Amino acid sequence: IPPLARDAIAIRAGCLWMQLEIENQAAADLARAAGLDVVMNH
Repeated sequence: IPPLARDAIAIRAGCLWMQLEIENQAAADLARAAGLDVVMNH
C-alpha cells in the first residue's frame, strides 16, 4: 500500500481510499503528511 500512497501523492490526488478491511498506517501517515484525505477500513 505505501507505493500506492506515493503514486497518489505524485499525481496530486485528493484522497487515498483503502477498501473495506484494508489498513496500512504507514501509507495513511504518508498520505496525510502530503495533505491527502485518507479513508481506511470503511
